[in-house]
Amino acid sequence: MAPFYDPSAYDNLPLLADAGYMFEAKHGKNIIPEFRALFEKYGTERVFGLVLNHRHFNMSSNERLVKYAGTSVPWDSMLDKTQPTSWFVSEDNNCLPYEFHYSQDDNPNEEDSAPDNPKYSAFINSFNELLREKDALGLFGICRYPGDDFPGRVEITKGRANINFHPNDAPKFMTS
Repeated sequence: MAPFYDPSAYDNLPLLADAGYMFEAKHGKNIIPEFRALFEKYGTERVFGLVLNHRHFNMSSNERLVKYAGTSVPWDSMLDKTQPTSWFVSEDNNCLPYEFHYSQDDNPNEEDSAPDNPKYSAFINSFNELLREKDALGLFGICRYPGDDFPGRVEITKGRANINFHPNDAPKFMTS
């Protein structure tokens, strides 16, 4: 079954470049350690990660941004085979998915580790409290924990495709 998706969750996000400017204006680097402590306090540091909320391009209301094999593109079919990877946390603590990945099989563990699971409600409430305290509502969201060996990624948008590069590979493509 496809997870609930409200296209406005994606549509209302800032474009990636604008999100970067907001990150700088809000001194995002200085806030990140406080989020790390929050994740550790609630034992979610290996369940979720912190994501800079952003979008890459406009999409139709029947499309979702789906990552497969390192590239995210809009899909308008096979949506029942997608699972959320990034969530915008609204002011009223609703977790709205806006990026997805292809998942060939139904994986009950993915639903168990979704931020709207009631067992994470105290964490989500505190997450939003910290955003308010830092005047950063909407700046950060929640993503699925990518694993201990995740090296990071550099996202490059080309047309209606978002390509995820290993940080060591990105400089080769950023100059072309």
